[in-house]
Amino acid sequence: MASNNHSSKPSSTFFQDFWQRTSGHLAIIFLVSLPLLFLQLGSYALFDPDEGRYAEIPRELLARADWVTPTLNFVTYFEKPPLLYWLSAISFWIFGLNEWAARLTPALSAFLGLYVAYALGRRMWGARGGILSALILATSLLWTIIGHEAVIDTLLSTLVFSTLAFWWLAHTQAETSNERPWEKYFYDFGFWISLALAFLAKGPVIVILAGGSIFFYLLICKQWRALKGMGWWWGIPLCALIAAPWFILVAMRNPSYNHFFWYGQNFARFLGIGKNREHVKGFFYFIEYLPLVFFPWSCFVASAVFGWKKLPIWPADTLRHRSVIFLLSCFVFITLFFSASTSKLITYILPAIPFAAVLMAGYLDTLIRRGNTKLFPRAGVWILGILIAIVIIAGTTIGAKELVKREALSGYLVIAPCIALLIWLAGLIWAARLKSVWKTALVTIGGFTLLWIGAFQIVIAITPNHTQKVLLQYIEPGLKQGGEIVLYNDLTQSVSFYTRSRVRIINGAGEISPGASLLSKADQAYWFPNDDAIVKKILNENKPVYVMTKDHRTSQEVIKQYNLNAQEIIWNKRRSIIGNAAAARITPPYGALHPKALNNQ
Repeated sequence: MASNNHSSKPSSTFFQDFWQRTSGHLAIIFLVSLPLLFLQLGSYALFDPDEGRYAEIPRELLARADWVTPTLNFVTYFEKPPLLYWLSAISFWIFGLNEWAARLTPALSAFLGLYVAYALGRRMWGARGGILSALILATSLLWTIIGHEAVIDTLLSTLVFSTLAFWWLAHTQAETSNERPWEKYFYDFGFWISLALAFLAKGPVIVILAGGSIFFYLLICKQWRALKGMGWWWGIPLCALIAAPWFILVAMRNPSYNHFFWYGQNFARFLGIGKNREHVKGFFYFIEYLPLVFFPWSCFVASAVFGWKKLPIWPADTLRHRSVIFLLSCFVFITLFFSASTSKLITYILPAIPFAAVLMAGYLDTLIRRGNTKLFPRAGVWILGILIAIVIIAGTTIGAKELVKREALSGYLVIAPCIALLIWLAGLIWAARLKSVWKTALVTIGGFTLLWIGAFQIVIAITPNHTQKVLLQYIEPGLKQGGEIVLYNDLTQSVSFYTRSRVRIINGAGEISPGASLLSKADQAYWFPNDDAIVKKILNENKPVYVMTKDHRTSQEVIKQYNLNAQEIIWNKRRSIIGNAAAARITPPYGALHPKALNNQ
């Protein structure tokens, strides 16, 4: 495999012939992505707040048969455009209301991103570089994690990546294939379609991300003529035809939409103005976390930075050199743009990761092509090997004890990931002894995949103590007999999804406060009362009533404060449920899901 390049002769063996075909490349990417992106996708409950929110909104879309106005707990919710909601609603309609269907769109988005990375990497570096681009992206920590979550970030990231990848493919088509000029029109079409879909996924940020990235590439490489052949005269109308109708319709039906979304969620939130000042972090927040989110490939960044000095990329007079500049322009601009915002969450940096993956693939492919053992990235292998050794030691000692202490789970759960790490470490040592860049890359891809499979079982095991599904399943008999669940001092988004109902919230509308404020006064008083005394009133009702609080301690305080004829029914680390006398008769108090773990909070 290490000798694979455009000049190599076709092999007579089946596997080498398969490796050289595009269908073989796509199959390899598919097989590697299965355990990384689709492993046990629906085998654990939704995490709040994000997964609960992005599962409940499309559920309500189906329940209300309204594909224009998004709602959360049946009040208007305008923070994001509707593309994820639409796709998730279609998934629910086909596969039912379950966790697998809720996470399918993000997983497929992450999966599609791998093939975009392959196409872009292949254009830039050749077939081997394309495969490496896809597999490096698949084994980048944040891409794998967020690909498993029912959130908007993976869909947006893949669309941003696709938009810029299509632009590059169109821009360089004449330099790579004069025999098929029609392909440029296909890539231009893909650029405008991706741009429109990204606008429907997150809004105007796509224009800034794509425009800024392209601008700095053109500025550095003096390629301004590329702007002439983008199909502006038909591309902009096509973009508007796809994206504009929903924005027009939702504004017509909801007069408050334009100010809330265009000003509040974009301009004011970016600058941190007034009530839109959320998730405030320092400028270097993303830069500090890049080594983690791009792990394990971040370990090779130092080698790559110094390695490029020996592998020149300047002047920008070759396609390969300009490829590096384009990827750097995209990665740096996206990172700096989100760093400049006052509002920061770690997932915001995800759109930059695919460009880092293709860039890393180009670096490794260059080393492989040159075949010079002096260029072997020793520093990267050493850094990764030391980190793996540290994690093995910490996992078998501290990690096992913490699982027992904090989660009341068996310490033996660390065995599988630790074995995966040992295999990974042994493989790195073997590849380093051979000074083989290709084998080092394959070992890193395989080692991360094994680690993910082993570590994911721990995530599944701890989920019941950090999500609400098990708690709600226990009180389900009471809810089916005319009972009601009410949220106290906290919005827990997944409750509506799992109970398939609208819930009352006492003193805690939270992120849906803007929508709640648009209700009539009577509806506000019923669905979102700001009066603690209502807790005592509803728990004295004859029908089964459950009140979910933030945690076990809060439930005990509420029962004591109001001298309630009620009991704590069931609780875990994240939430607790109080039940009145009628509820306790149907669902007797269970206690803590993991008493030992809860006693060590």
